[in-house]
Amino acid sequence: MDKIALPEWAKRFGSFEAKVLNSNERYTAIHTQFKEPGLASGESVIVQMPGMVLGNMLFNLQEPLNMTHPSNGEGAESVFVLEGRATSHFSHISKPVLAENNRHTFQYSPEFTAGHTIEKGRFNVVHIGFDMDFFKSIMQSAEDKQIDIICNSIERKQTFIPSHEHLLMQPRMLEILRAIKTSQFNGLTRMLYLEAKALELFSLQLDQFSSWSAGGKNDISRADKEKLSEVYAFIEANYLLPLSLAKLSAGYGLNEFKLKKGYKALFHMTVFGHIHNLRMRKAKQLLEEGSLNISQVSDCIGYSNIPAFSAAFKKHFGYPPSRYTGAALLAH
Repeated sequence: MDKIALPEWAKRFGSFEAKVLNSNERYTAIHTQFKEPGLASGESVIVQMPGMVLGNMLFNLQEPLNMTHPSNGEGAESVFVLEGRATSHFSHISKPVLAENNRHTFQYSPEFTAGHTIEKGRFNVVHIGFDMDFFKSIMQSAEDKQIDIICNSIERKQTFIPSHEHLLMQPRMLEILRAIKTSQFNGLTRMLYLEAKALELFSLQLDQFSSWSAGGKNDISRADKEKLSEVYAFIEANYLLPLSLAKLSAGYGLNEFKLKKGYKALFHMTVFGHIHNLRMRKAKQLLEEGSLNISQVSDCIGYSNIPAFSAAFKKHFGYPPSRYTGAALLAH
């Protein structure tokens, strides 16, 4: 397996093209495409903004890839894995850090040297790198036990990472990541939008870390966490099916009490809250596409009548489905 130091990418890949998408005093956006036959192909978009660098990288690997991230001193970074699996080794962290699909983490290190092994196949990751002066300024202005732990680590120059296994992403995180990847804004509007979304992602991370440290998950065994994660993945893929606590409990070897309590503690939402969020998101997608009318969308996501669907949709998004005028006209 090859080792690639990030600054040497242009030399290592046989085909490497970089294009500046946006550049001004506040923002710089660069799109790169790279390819090496028999090894990998892919692309990345890196956006430099005040205090942060937001990046999205996509690899298609023909074989596992080792990457080296040379030391650049003190660093703080949030990582969100959308596809694939990787193992990272950081200086000052004894155990490897595991990253896989639909998981995220944050790490601070006084000596940010790292090595990453990415498994064969597709690997898609969004990361936020923080300027340390900017990061310290926003962290030190907060009042939160978990944030205090991070600030103390920075003050003592001690590596901080909340877990050696990336935490499961919440539905809102996934929505933001999809919005970042599919945003139709252009120019300055797009840059402002991406900056806001990057900060929102980090705020959701901090909230989840705070809940983790509060002990809400400590009474869940590793075996039950794995089962609950399997239920989560099943719901993500099958949320339009008629689902019940009884069927989910029986299917994954959990009693209903453990399922309800564990799901809430682990994912910060109920089982049916998760299903409802996914169905509403699907309804919004279908309405935006305009191929189905409101009645058909209502039926598709499991509502027996339009008024009930319209009320649920408005409660969830703050506006009725009739906002999509094309769908509204077709419904009559």
